[in-house]
Amino acid sequence: MKKLKPIEKSEMLEDKLLLLCKIFYPENKWGSKKWYKYDKNNGRRRYEPDVHSDDKKLIFEFEGPLHYGDVQKIQKDNERKKWFEQEGYTFHRWPYYCQLTKDVAKYFFEDAFTEKKYIRALKDIYDSDDEKNILAPGFHVTPNVPANFSHAGSNRFFEEIDALPYSLKIQVINSLKLYVKAYDRHLVIPDTQDYNSLLKIKCPSKYLNYFYRRKNDGSLVLA
Repeated sequence: MKKLKPIEKSEMLEDKLLLLCKIFYPENKWGSKKWYKYDKNNGRRRYEPDVHSDDKKLIFEFEGPLHYGDVQKIQKDNERKKWFEQEGYTFHRWPYYCQLTKDVAKYFFEDAFTEKKYIRALKDIYDSDDEKNILAPGFHVTPNVPANFSHAGSNRFFEEIDALPYSLKIQVINSLKLYVKAYDRHLVIPDTQDYNSLLKIKCPSKYLNYFYRRKNDGSLVLA
């Protein structure tokens, strides 16, 4: 008898950011390997952003789990963001729990968004031309859940989900609700008022028409 395995879906990763920017801003020059010295008093303090465009004055950074747990990394992130903004750049952070829903694409790319560009991005990143088939934003099977965040990382997390589209916030909350059905609650979220209040928020079904790796009982979707 064939053993069933969890269904895998493509997801937004660091190496996809450059492709994404080229799709939405094809008229600009984009790169991923350039050092910027952000401290005039210390030449060794330099920074290589994940994606940059000097003519667009735009930086994109993919924020992996360490950016929510390592307090020193979080402090450096804030210093670098401040430096770029002082230099006239727009600085975008792409959280590792974020996926390219239409609302997210409109949020990051604003006036550059078109349906044609969006469909192309879906095909290149998720191998699909239908938004409904992509992985929902949130935490599905990763061990890097909010229970592992530092206090500063939790602050960043809450600031992000309040700034990003409301639909994404609901999708992330729903993923956490499914996760806690499979594991002890304290292994998924910290036992704080902020997180406990977050999971009490209702999740309207109109925001949940994406692929979740867990069923309503918390078990994995198998194939």
